[in-house]
Amino acid sequence: MKNNGRFRRLTGENFKRALGPPFFAAVILAAFCMLFDMWGDLDYLRSPSAKDMSVWYYYFFSIVMFGSYSSDWFPMLAALPFAASYCEERRCGITPLTAARASANSYCISKVLVCAVTGGLSLGCGILLHTGLLSVWLPLLDSETYRSMQGLPFAAAIMSGSGIGYFLIGAYLAFLRGVLASSAALAVSAYFPNKYVAIASPFILHFIAVRVFNLLHIPNSARLDLILRGRAGTGNDGGTLLLATAVVAGLALLCGYLFTRRVKEDIYI
Repeated sequence: MKNNGRFRRLTGENFKRALGPPFFAAVILAAFCMLFDMWGDLDYLRSPSAKDMSVWYYYFFSIVMFGSYSSDWFPMLAALPFAASYCEERRCGITPLTAARASANSYCISKVLVCAVTGGLSLGCGILLHTGLLSVWLPLLDSETYRSMQGLPFAAAIMSGSGIGYFLIGAYLAFLRGVLASSAALAVSAYFPNKYVAIASPFILHFIAVRVFNLLHIPNSARLDLILRGRAGTGNDGGTLLLATAVVAGLALLCGYLFTRRVKEDIYI
């Protein structure tokens, strides 16, 4: 019971630390990455033809269709809030002292939990911020939305309502992307304790994964990167979300295990 109380206090302190300026910077930058992807089309917001545009257009061609800024920067932005925290503590030599407040397991689990949640929230909230900003000037959907979404995952969320459900699904998929990227960055930080390496590592790993998928000609329905963008799926929207959640959870747990194993080695040497 005493260890549980210490774990809760440690986790609360870590959340307070993680939900600081870097987290809010990541949320804002995630939203602006999507705007930069469609920078050439932003002029339409001031033109009479803006009535023919929609929030969906900017979201779809940035996230689903591989906008360069969101593709490259999202993994690193997810790592920004907390993934490099272990590097800083190790550099200052306070890791054993912090772990002694609860236990090595509690220390590591707290790190993994806070890093995954805040990394996911940074991208998920960025999607919602982007959607909210553009919805001030544009409708969520336009006349081309229904035709363009035919045959794509989560089209039912577009067809059955105002489109809000589609953007919430997009935010959830972005949350999963953030969980995966930040968890991978935390694991890397235990083996290469440099904050710049830790923050850049999700981008490098994502780049390698995409190249491997292409070289091996992995079907789109089996590519996690496409599923997490809403560009591919299993044919059933609910099944796609469950599959994505299960795979990301499994990979995040693997990253947590690798992080814990390495940290324990550092502590007990």
